[in-house]
Amino acid sequence: RRFATLRAVEAIRTDLHGSGWRDWLGHKRNFRYVDAQTSHRDLPALFARHRVLLDFAPNWDEGFNDRVVTALGAGCRVVTSRNAAVAELGAAAPLVSGYSMHHPAPAPAILQALAAPPADPALREALRAEHGWARCVGPLLG
Repeated sequence: RRFATLRAVEAIRTDLHGSGWRDWLGHKRNFRYVDAQTSHRDLPALFARHRVLLDFAPNWDEGFNDRVVTALGAGCRVVTSRNAAVAELGAAAPLVSGYSMHHPAPAPAILQALAAPPADPALREALRAEHGWARCVGPLLG
């Protein structure tokens, strides 16, 4: 499913972060491979340099991984597999577009997100406060 998602976006300039993608996909004109490992602490700065995060974690039907909220908080719109948890983002939900992992076709949503205006800074700050690790994980650990 992940490879099908990437094949569906070959016409869009895409940075692929993480090791191994070049080995699996080979040379693709619009793909730039960034093999360096990125720590979770550095993700907000990384996402702030991009306009859209294509998230292709196919195993989430009722939630999404932390990269989605981190990207939104950094001002990056998100295109991810459809799931019910997007509604939990409240006012930030319109910054997320979904696609089916069964027949991935995220390109139109990516192009629409690229053309959209930047997210409101106050909304981004509220999202970080409401969905950040300190608020969500802190009570579980403390």
